[in-house]
Amino acid sequence: MNRIKLSNDRKTVEIPSIEDATKLKILIVWFVLWTVSGMVVFSQFFMPSTRDVKMMYAIWMAFWAYFEYKASVLLSWRRKGKEILQFSESGFSLRRDINGRGIDKVYVREEIKNIRTVDFKDRKVMARVMPLYWNMGYETVLFDYKGKEEALGLQLTEEEAVQLVKVMKQRLNKG
Repeated sequence: MNRIKLSNDRKTVEIPSIEDATKLKILIVWFVLWTVSGMVVFSQFFMPSTRDVKMMYAIWMAFWAYFEYKASVLLSWRRKGKEILQFSESGFSLRRDINGRGIDKVYVREEIKNIRTVDFKDRKVMARVMPLYWNMGYETVLFDYKGKEEALGLQLTEEEAVQLVKVMKQRLNKG
């Protein structure tokens, strides 16, 4: 299945997150159980106990809150997330969009150099690019911008990454 969606005017590319209904259901169940466990521990914080026990609850709740946030972002990404590339005469913007929200990062055409895919033959790279469903994954398309390496294309297959590089080079006249 090809996730790269090019608009009819060829100015917008949308890349939806990976869809897997079974894994999404498991993720939702895990998230609900994690949320309930946090509420149970939080309720115990207000019961009479020693200072050390309260400190343990506070540390656990900080840990819980961090992963509650990370899991909620991942769940939102899996349900409604997509990367949107909007091409213009001056370059392109990239948005990691979740349910219509996201921050545009703008790239100027003249500063974009060396558009390429990650090395899909490198086992270490592949372990990062195609991780489990339980995290957002890593980018598969790289380019140099103002002396720094930038990346996009979360968890694309090698074929999808090659296709995205081709589209980017055509739209940015970097062929």
